[in-house]
Amino acid sequence: MMDYLTLFQSDMQVGALTFAPLIEGWLLWFFLGLSAALFIALCFLAPARGRVLRLLTLVLLVAVILNPAIKQSDRQPEKMRVLAFIDQSYSQDLAPRPAQIEQLKNWLSNEVQSLSNHDIELIPIAQNNEQESQRSDLLSAVIQRLEDENLSTLSGVFLVTDGQIHDLDKKQRLQTALGARPFHILVTGEENEKDLRLRLTQAPPYGIVGDRVQIKLQVNIDGDLDVPEDQRYLRLRYGSDERETTFTPNEEITISLPIEHAGQNVIMVEAPILDGEISTANNSLGVVVKGVRDRLKVLLVSGKPHAGGRMWRNLLKSDPSVDLVHFTILRDPTKQDPTSPDELSLIAFPVRELFEVKIDEFDLIIFDRYDQTRILPPAYYQNILNFVNQGGAYLEASGPSFLGPNSTYRTPLQRMIPSAPQGGEKIGAFIPQISDIGRWHPVTRPLAQRQLDGEVWASWFRQLDIAKREGKTLMTGLDEEPLLILHEYGKGRVAQLTSDHIWLWERTAAESGPFYPLLRRIIHWLMKEPELDADTLRIEQFGKQVRLSLPRSTDGQSSIEVHIDGPEGMSQTLTLYASEGDQALLTGRFDAQRPGIYQFSYAGQELYRVIGDINAPELQSMRSNLEGMEKLADDLNSSARAAERALKQPLALTGSNSRFTSSHRFLLPDHAAYRIIGSKTTPLLPPFGWLLLSLLAFTLLWWREGRVKQYKDFNHR
Repeated sequence: MMDYLTLFQSDMQVGALTFAPLIEGWLLWFFLGLSAALFIALCFLAPARGRVLRLLTLVLLVAVILNPAIKQSDRQPEKMRVLAFIDQSYSQDLAPRPAQIEQLKNWLSNEVQSLSNHDIELIPIAQNNEQESQRSDLLSAVIQRLEDENLSTLSGVFLVTDGQIHDLDKKQRLQTALGARPFHILVTGEENEKDLRLRLTQAPPYGIVGDRVQIKLQVNIDGDLDVPEDQRYLRLRYGSDERETTFTPNEEITISLPIEHAGQNVIMVEAPILDGEISTANNSLGVVVKGVRDRLKVLLVSGKPHAGGRMWRNLLKSDPSVDLVHFTILRDPTKQDPTSPDELSLIAFPVRELFEVKIDEFDLIIFDRYDQTRILPPAYYQNILNFVNQGGAYLEASGPSFLGPNSTYRTPLQRMIPSAPQGGEKIGAFIPQISDIGRWHPVTRPLAQRQLDGEVWASWFRQLDIAKREGKTLMTGLDEEPLLILHEYGKGRVAQLTSDHIWLWERTAAESGPFYPLLRRIIHWLMKEPELDADTLRIEQFGKQVRLSLPRSTDGQSSIEVHIDGPEGMSQTLTLYASEGDQALLTGRFDAQRPGIYQFSYAGQELYRVIGDINAPELQSMRSNLEGMEKLADDLNSSARAAERALKQPLALTGSNSRFTSSHRFLLPDHAAYRIIGSKTTPLLPPFGWLLLSLLAFTLLWWREGRVKQYKDFNHR
């Protein structure tokens, strides 16, 4: 049944002419087409006399089929709705915007309720924190809500914002979703706001360890903000280093910094805080450059050929990112050998080139069962010590010679080697064990879990009798003596294995051991991979929640306190506890309410991290953007006002359906919406009534045509 013509209406009722055809589908359309053709023929082709009676007969016949009726509906007026979206992004927390938001919400509620039959809904729009870059995607949020809204009862839309909108490209979609409805904008903030902001213009995501990267940034001054000459400097924080550099407002500057280690290299840049700024959140920025190693350059020196010598070569050559220089000393210069050097097919050991000229080109030096023969002068051992002290890495794979008078311990290397020879060799089968500290240390923690899960490791048969002087013992052997010791010396790192039988794990067929995982993790620790640092706080972000975790150093360490300093004076102390799910980690969580640079202090250490996107669009500009909102509102045939001005203007209804702009008030369309609560359909005539009328019309038409024929016959005679 379809309504075609409104006959009467009031606030409570409406009447309409409707039809309930006796036939449907193609038969109905065929009948209507045939009726239209007959109507045209009767109007233009049939004789004029009797035309009215013929048309009346056709109309009655059509009425029989269409079955016209009057539909009377009872209706109830519905309230027209106004949607007010409230921007709750970070920049809206700046004074005096929170107070203005509350005033505007009260003003909107009072003004809408003063209109007859209107209601308002306040809808907060939270900042989009799901993406890596926090954004104020306000138009997208409005469009999404309008797509789910009953538009027949929607009178108009208001948006309370500071004008920092990052999805203005959605304007056309918003206009389509609104239809013929206004989109008024109430802009918070004050005139002539001032701000200093750091803007990152260029920063590489990756850098080669040992190389330098260039970072370009700009110090922008918004508004009438004076920067004194003695405050035109930037403070740079890079690890434990801190320095200053000068800047010129609104001009790009370039900063060159070294990439010191693999993983995240965090560079903090801080500008001075000036009087009159609306916010200090954008006075600092963080740059994270991931350090990657181009090639790991390793110098491996084997003191003499032995069963495990090829093991080191196979391990290091299996990694395509390793450049290996390997020398095995085949001829001891202290031994008497009558063979002429000209008859030997041996390469002279390039001592000076390796340990003086090019020593700084290596990342790691490995001494495998090496003893101090007269090949290396004492000065070259000092070069190795300096190499480690300045950030290099050294691995001592000790063999029996470590216990003798020619031990590397009897050289300047003694200052960094974590153990001292004590007795002789310890002979006997033993399975290496993970120590108590090793169970929590990132280097050996996964191996400890494998051992607990029942993995069978092959036995070793020799260990050196040593006395540990410093460092951390991660593995033990015979009589629980240290087997693997890690130690930090100066800016570098040292590792020592007190047995030369690790090669058995590679060559044992029936049983093996974690040969490759162990050595690779040791090497990565020596290369300062952050994931393997036992004392490095790990920071993971899940939305606004931040999880801190720190490997436990001993079984007795059940908790540790971390002091946190964040942006805008945020300060708190968080206690990390061992979790039931992972006893190897001390963990805790806190909410980072603001993106920015956070400082974590624990156990005498300090760590800086960027939480959230400190370079997010939300922080790039925090001034009120009234001009941009006026342009947006004008494109949508609506109005935009500053908060103080808007509070002094009324809300009014207008009969216009396309233009809602006014200089002294906010306009909404004067529309009404109704809800049908009941209806009754009354046929104009029952079907047999229309049939009787049709028969009567046919009878009159037959009588009329007969009379016309008699009259023509009479005149013909």
